[in-house]
Amino acid sequence: MQGRQRKYWAFLANPRVYDIEKAIQEQDEDSWTIQKSDVRADDRAIIWKAKGNGQQRGIVALAEVLTDPVSAKAHNEQHWVDQQKASEQVDRVQVRYYASSVLPLWDNRTDVPLLKELSVARATGGSIFHVTPDQWDTLMELVGGWPGSTPEIASVEHAIIEYTGKRRSGQGYVFDADLRRAIELYAMEHARAFYQEQGWSVSDVSATHSYDLLCTLATGKELHVEVKGTTSDGTQILLTANEVTHAQNFYPNVALFILSHIQVTSTVPLKLEGGEIQRLEPWNIGEGTLSPLAFSYKRGK
Repeated sequence: MQGRQRKYWAFLANPRVYDIEKAIQEQDEDSWTIQKSDVRADDRAIIWKAKGNGQQRGIVALAEVLTDPVSAKAHNEQHWVDQQKASEQVDRVQVRYYASSVLPLWDNRTDVPLLKELSVARATGGSIFHVTPDQWDTLMELVGGWPGSTPEIASVEHAIIEYTGKRRSGQGYVFDADLRRAIELYAMEHARAFYQEQGWSVSDVSATHSYDLLCTLATGKELHVEVKGTTSDGTQILLTANEVTHAQNFYPNVALFILSHIQVTSTVPLKLEGGEIQRLEPWNIGEGTLSPLAFSYKRGK
C-alpha cells in the first residue's frame, strides 16, 4: 500500500438497476460492484446517477472506498431494482457515502463545464471511470472540500446517533466491533515490533492505563505510546478523554504511533494486510486539533 497513490473514480449508478438516490438518503455505507477495475481501499469517488427513465444525470454523492475488492453478493438488496444483479457473486468494495449541501450537481449546469468533460459523462457503457487528480481538485472546490471523518470516527458518530434515538434507516456497512478490534490488535502488533527493533523493552498496558505500550530502556527512560490503527490515511484519529489528558500531562515522554492504510482483504474470514507507519515522537497533542463528537450534559436546577 505504501507505493500506491490514491486514485479517484466516478461510480455510475443506473436507476433501472439500482435506486441510488434513495440509497444515499437511507444508508451511510454500501457495497459497490467494481468489475475488474483497480479500485482499492482509501480511494475516493463521485457517485454519478445516469438518466435512466428520468431527465437528469450527474453527481449525487461522494464516496470513500473502505475495503479492497472481495467476491460477494450485495449486502443490502432493498434498493436494487434488478434483484438478479444483487445476488450475483462478483467483486465488490465497501464504500461510505458523503452528502453535501451543494449536491446534486446535474450535468446541465452551464456554469460547471467540467461535468460534461468527465469520462463518465461521455461514456456509452461501463460503470467505473477514472477521474484525474486535476478534475478531482476542481470538484472538491465545487463541493467545499472533502468531509473530514475517517471510517473509524464515522462509526462512532453512527453509534452516538443511534444511542440518542436518531438512527437513520438502512443497515449499511459499519465498522463492527470485531473489525475494529482486529484493526486495533493488528496495529498493536506492528507497534510492539517497531519499538522492540529500536531497542525498547515493550509492555502492553492498554487494559489498565490510558495509553497502550509502556516502552523502557535500561537507563530507566520511559516512553508512553498511544497506538492507533486505521484504514484511512491517518490524518484523523479517535481519542478518548483519558487519552487526551494523559498525552497532555506526560509530554514529552509520550508518542503517537499510527498504522494507516490498513487493507481489509477479506471479511469472512477476517484478514488484514499492509499498513503505513506514522509517528509523532514526542507527541505534542496541542499541535493538532481536537474536535468533540458528543457531550455529556447535566441539567441545572
